[in-house]
Amino acid sequence: MSTATRPTVPVVLVGCGMIGHEHVRAIAAAEGFELAAICDPRPASRAAAIESAALDPDGIAQFDDWPDAIAHADTTAVVVVALPPYLHYPPVEAALSRGMHVLCEKPLARDVEEGRALHELARKHDRILHECSSRYLGPVTDEFNRAIHSREVGDLFAVEFIARKARARAGIDDGLSPKWRLEKRFTGGGSLWGHGAYDLTMMLRFLPLADQVVVSSAFSVQLETSFEPPSGVSYDVDTTSGAALTFRYSDRAPIAVRWERTSCVHGESETYVRLRGTKATLTWDWIKDPLTMEVATDRGGSVERTRRPVPARTEFPNSQPFELFAAAVRDRQSGVVNPTTAVTSQEAVFHLLVMDAVYRSAVDGETHTVDLPSELSPIPVRSQSPRS
Repeated sequence: MSTATRPTVPVVLVGCGMIGHEHVRAIAAAEGFELAAICDPRPASRAAAIESAALDPDGIAQFDDWPDAIAHADTTAVVVVALPPYLHYPPVEAALSRGMHVLCEKPLARDVEEGRALHELARKHDRILHECSSRYLGPVTDEFNRAIHSREVGDLFAVEFIARKARARAGIDDGLSPKWRLEKRFTGGGSLWGHGAYDLTMMLRFLPLADQVVVSSAFSVQLETSFEPPSGVSYDVDTTSGAALTFRYSDRAPIAVRWERTSCVHGESETYVRLRGTKATLTWDWIKDPLTMEVATDRGGSVERTRRPVPARTEFPNSQPFELFAAAVRDRQSGVVNPTTAVTSQEAVFHLLVMDAVYRSAVDGETHTVDLPSELSPIPVRSQSPRS
């Protein structure tokens, strides 16, 4: 079926906060999809989201509550959930149960049990359930993938993935409303749970697909600062987390990964990904110098360091999760199966399992092993636009 003859797919957006505006613009730009309904208890937020994409509000149904928005939508509609993590489960469950495909903000759930339940529900109803994550989509991931699989780095034996920010605490340093961002019962966790999916999705797209990920040691703490939480808020999320991981394989040597995801550190910010192989080391710092990559190798018995350019993104990354979701929906309508770089629900659950293992290892000091889901196949790398 050509794009010209396909029916337009209505989209229901649940949540009109800051990230909701990004979704409105992505929906408006997606061929064959239209924003049919929008839901938020704040009329001003709904109006601002619609205005952000210069859409006509008269053609968009508006609701205060998500149950009404989903119940009134046609079952051919798809649903985008852009709410805080503690509000993800009910609307995602309701939409899947009505037979709708769903794109949900990250993290998919507050804990592994919620995530597993949503994944199983999507499988039961044979619906698409994707998680939003955009930072892994880009030329850097492609470059790492190429360097590993072309053996430019030789045999890869270690990776350092360091996202260490001096002061970047959600609800504190970003100026956003603090209450729900500071409490684990609302978020599921702090810096690791809130942003670790970005790192794991990127790693899964340049590392060989492992059989297991082993967490051998970890830390997860909240650093002491002068910040005082508002009255009645239980400030109990981590600001500083990290782990020693081992990606285990049946057909090659393991790869050691040192991983940190930190929103508060008593020291300088450091943000880099480093691949260490037997022939070369590649280092990319996405804050200090995102447009070049350092290559260190041997030259006549001495270390030679050179820098090479990394192509800039050709698109705004926050639009890509919906583009990939829309492509998957179109494939389903056409009865075809194409590989996708999107974060599927089974991958999202795997992320939750790894992050949960890090938290548990930080508490009990034990080694925890996470098996890769058998249905998670190798993920292709595609930094450019998904097919139309």
